[in-house]
Order: sequence, then C-alpha cells, then structure tokens
Amino acid sequence: MSNTVKGWLCAIAGMVTMGVSHLCYSIIIILMASMVAAVGCSAAEGALIFSITAIGSLVASLFIGSLLKVLKTKYVYVIGGILQGALLVTMGHSTNLMLVYVMAFLFGIGNKFCGAMTHQINVTNWFASGRGTISSMGTLVSGLINAIMATVTGVLSSMFGYQTYSLIAGFVLAGIIVVLGLLFVCDAPEKYGMQQIVLKEKEGKKTRTIGADSKVYETAMPISKLLRQPLLWAVLVCPFLMQFACTIYYSNQSLVLGSMGLDVVQISYCVSIVSISQMILVPLFGVLSDVISARKTLIIYCVVGAANMFLFSLTSQMGLIGGMIIAFFYNAGMVNLYFGAVVATPLFGVNKSATITGWCNASVSVAAMIAPVFAAGLYGATGSFVLPLAIAGCCFTVVVILAAIGMSSKARKHLEAADKPYKEAEAIAEAVAA
Repeated sequence: MSNTVKGWLCAIAGMVTMGVSHLCYSIIIILMASMVAAVGCSAAEGALIFSITAIGSLVASLFIGSLLKVLKTKYVYVIGGILQGALLVTMGHSTNLMLVYVMAFLFGIGNKFCGAMTHQINVTNWFASGRGTISSMGTLVSGLINAIMATVTGVLSSMFGYQTYSLIAGFVLAGIIVVLGLLFVCDAPEKYGMQQIVLKEKEGKKTRTIGADSKVYETAMPISKLLRQPLLWAVLVCPFLMQFACTIYYSNQSLVLGSMGLDVVQISYCVSIVSISQMILVPLFGVLSDVISARKTLIIYCVVGAANMFLFSLTSQMGLIGGMIIAFFYNAGMVNLYFGAVVATPLFGVNKSATITGWCNASVSVAAMIAPVFAAGLYGATGSFVLPLAIAGCCFTVVVILAAIGMSSKARKHLEAADKPYKEAEAIAEAVAA
C-alpha cells in the first residue's frame, strides 16, 4: 500500500470516527430527559453529566500526546470507542446515578480519544501540506453525520424505546469506531518507512504545493524550555478565549434566543443554523489558513465573531432574522479546536504537535467548564444577555490582538533566535553520532 493511500485512509477514518463521537454526545443530549425520569433525579443532577464529561476531556487532553508515543494510535481509537458506547448503555440500563457519573468521566476521555484532537495529530503526521484543509474537513463530515442521524435518533428512540435504543446505539456506534480504528487508523508514516504526503494542485501549466505558505519550523528546544516562550502562551490562550466566548452563547442559546422573543419553533430553526454554519465556516477556516495563512484567517474570523457579539443589542431587535445571524456567525469561534494542526504545528514543529495540541484542547475544556456558570450568573444578576455577549466580544478582540502581535513574523523570529543554541547543540550531537 502506498503512503498516499494509507495516509488518506487514516485521515478519512479519523473524520468518520470524529463524526460518530460527536453523534454519541448528541445522543446523550437526546436521551437525557428519559434518563432523568428513569433514574428519578433532578434535571440539574442529570445535566451534571456534561460537566463531568468536560472534566474527562480535560484530563485526556493533558496526557493523550504522551499516550500516543507509547501506544498504537489504532488502540487509542478502540479504547475511545468502547468508553463512549459504555456510557450510552449505562444511561439506559442503570438507575445508579453515581455509576452514570463515573461512566460520563470515562466517556469524556473516550470522546477526546476519537475526536478532533487525534484527527489533527494524524493529519499532522501524514500530510506535509494542506493540513488546515484536511483537519477542518472532519467538521464537515461530522456535521453531515449529525444532521442526518440526530433526527433519526429521535425517531428510533420512539420506535424501540429508550432502553432498547441506548443498548443498540452503544454497541453499534462503539463497533463502528473500533472497526475503523483497527482497519484504517495508523501511526506516523516513519513507523512504516514511508514519507509524508505533499498535496499539489495545478495552476495552468504550473504546479504549486497546497499550504506551502504554512512552512513548519521544527523547534529543537525541549518542551519545558518552550513553556517560557510568550508565543506558546499566546497559542494556548487564544483557543481558551474563543471557546469561552462561544460557550457563553451555546450553553445558553435557548435563553438568549428566547430573550429576543423567539418561540420554540423559531429557536429550533436557529439551533439548526448552528450546525449548518459549522459545516461551512470551520472547513473554510482550514482552506483559508492554507491559502492566506492561519494568522490572517484567525484575525478575520475573530473580528467577525467580536462584531456578532457586540451587535447583539441590535440583532436582538430583528426577531428570527437576528437570531439566525447570531447563530450562524457564532461558529466563527469554533475554529479553536483546530489550533494544533493549523496554528501550532507550523510554529513549533511536527514533533511537538501532539503535546501542544493536547494543551490547546485542555485550555478549550477548561473554558467549556467555566463559561456556562459565568454566563448564567451574569444573566441572573442583570436579567439580560447583553453584558455576557459583550464580554464574549471582548474575548474575540483579545484574540485579534494576540494573533496580530503574538503570532507575527517578529514573534516567530524571536522564537527561532531563542531556539538557535538548541539547534546548534542538536547538529553537534548528530555529527558526533555519525
């Protein structure tokens, strides 16, 4: 099998498993009301599952990079699939809420094992160019799977009953992930004596490398020293702020849209718009990052995200149209999930990509845990979402500043200058070894 076939099969399998993992999370949301009734707990106690899964995802983000260095990638996917299926089965067949909580924590780990993070690491390992486009295409596949299957889930749950459906869904979805992981997911190309894939496209009689502008600089300094570099902290803070801003809206979208005077049916339209826009804006981010650079694309997206939040006072007076505008452009911030492959890898190198991608995802998980409580508290104190969304706009604005200054060519040259002694030491060590 050629490296091109093997690499593409790995990437496509990653996209599909990412979509199935997203679907597992959606099923939890759909089955939540039935589980609460069956267990006899309050809605708040049931909703605690989501906070616990976020904690599991945070824990996984911190060690998954190291885990992939000692365990085959396909086995990480297999474990992730089993852990996700286990929660779905447990929700339908256990009345012990503490057991459900434990499985929710493990689900968070499994969801991260098979999600955007591992997909980015696979793409970074296998593709020397076009990483942004391929990484973000996973969102398009995930959106298609969820757009179709989320509705099917509701129908099947009604047909077979809550308990039977949770059992079927748990085994089937876990099985899909396990099979795809075992058959198609693989380690880095050098493990098989292969090279990275370089994508090229024709421009008339010329041929250019896709994403050639996102040239990778491979840092030689150890990760402990890299932590002293402002550039790394800028890369870690940006996804945190973007997720914080997005979660302020997403976790309270029914209340936000309801405060605009929208009824239940209109709110459902806006919720659908969120999924549709994600399928458009996130893949577009990857494409533009490969064409005009990740830094410029990030600035453009965050300017749009900030304007969307700051203009809430205006759009809130526009009824359904205003709600659809907010819902569509909210996803300008969801590109935070692709910092590893698109932003961090060109700056720090492929060898450190897994670790830094894990840290980026950890910062996203922390923001996802804090923002809902923060936004709900402000809403309770002010009776309006104007202030919470304005703060979300401020978060986007800070990202614009960090991207403009902290990720500039000057900042990159500063990093390379700091890395120079380590490069020289590495060259001497290689010469001695030779």
